[in-house]
Amino acid sequence: MKLTTRGRYAVTALLEIAMYGGKTPISLATISERQNLSLSYLEILFSQLRNGNLVKSHRGPGGGYVLVHAPDETTIAQIVASVDKPKGSSLPNLVMGDEKCFDGFLETYLWDELNEKMYEYLERISLSDLLHKKQLVEKVQKRTVYATSPISRAMNMVA
Repeated sequence: MKLTTRGRYAVTALLEIAMYGGKTPISLATISERQNLSLSYLEILFSQLRNGNLVKSHRGPGGGYVLVHAPDETTIAQIVASVDKPKGSSLPNLVMGDEKCFDGFLETYLWDELNEKMYEYLERISLSDLLHKKQLVEKVQKRTVYATSPISRAMNMVA
């Protein structure tokens, strides 16, 4: 598994649907505008996400996309894997007597192992987890802005 721009955009787009869509379809144009992503690129991604059974489309006025599964049942690994198809192991064929064979094996083994660990990690994170983290960050940011505003500082001095 490689974490590519395609995977990051897919996660961002599905997070947008989970956050604002719910059961109501959200259009690709809306996602494109809110997240500043190319509409044509989103169309390609959503074709793959639809084939991966992560989203379904609703046609017509008020149409768009909804999640097939609840946000807590959709993992980041599923999203990334649906748009970044794994190419299998990248381990080279070993040829005895080749001096570069061992170096190539170690380097490739390291990256395969890292990719496997990354996939295992992303399997444990759901869209719901990201939504909760985003909401916590937004609350902290609001408190920080409030605490550093001139009125707030003046109120703290009086108290």
